[in-house]
Amino acid sequence: MPAEQSKKTNVYLFYGEDDFSLRRKIEQWKTEFAKKYSVAAVVFFDAADLSDAELIKKMETELAPSLFSSKKLLIIRDGLPKKSDQESLASFLLQLAASLSADEFVVFWQTAK
Repeated sequence: MPAEQSKKTNVYLFYGEDDFSLRRKIEQWKTEFAKKYSVAAVVFFDAADLSDAELIKKMETELAPSLFSSKKLLIIRDGLPKKSDQESLASFLLQLAASLSADEFVVFWQTAK
């Protein structure tokens, strides 16, 4: 009887109070991904000043299929919901985790408490 395989997702969460180490790890990921695939495949943005709708739209746009790069690393700083009334963002992020392809990587870098 074949064992069921769980779907691996490429969503990562970097958080903590050691900002220096977090920045180094983010830079390492960006550098290694750009070296292996392409600088154009690495996208970073700070979501602190974006509304939920703007953040969702930006993520959809960045993760849309591209003619230039099949691999994509999306790093989002402070993009996770902070309040219980951000249901649309929470729902989108749950769907996102289930729908990412093996070529798409999303890193959430949380600095805000």
